[in-house]
Amino acid sequence: MTDRKLQALRNLAERPGTEAEGVLAREILERLEAKQTPEEHVWSKFRDFLRSGNLEGLAAATGGGDTVCDCGNRHPRLTLCVRLDLHTIVAQEIQDRFQRGARVYYNYWAYPANCPATVTGYSASSFCSIRLKFDHLKNPRSVRIYRAGRWHLFTQPLDEETLQQTGLRGGMENIEVVE
Repeated sequence: MTDRKLQALRNLAERPGTEAEGVLAREILERLEAKQTPEEHVWSKFRDFLRSGNLEGLAAATGGGDTVCDCGNRHPRLTLCVRLDLHTIVAQEIQDRFQRGARVYYNYWAYPANCPATVTGYSASSFCSIRLKFDHLKNPRSVRIYRAGRWHLFTQPLDEETLQQTGLRGGMENIEVVE
């Protein structure tokens, strides 16, 4: 069903000509909404937001609650982080710590512990990312090196004990498989 038809049904359900028309329109809408996938439901709320500016409905459709920015600041979902001063500080710290061409070691999620790489540039898409050329990969890529006050890039390889103390995963080999 097209958006125009759905909107016409919603309008009829809100302001019916007769009581029977309103009841029928509400029943049809309920059946259509029951068939909606979660993605369609979110898009429907997004269209409503674009028309009316109702952020609450969109936030509820996407899970509501708060989200945590890479800088560690908690803010309402679907809003921007207000700690832009901290973003600037972290971006400058990244450029000061890790110069282009520097040899570094990356410790985060899907990469092996102390994964060797070379800094090739700085990411414009995120204040906490940097472009690295990993030794085991052909092309450079942008990776996150800072998350909520924790660094994932170092100029010296970390020993196993330090990785455990700092809570860095150091690669997929540390994931426990549950059978």
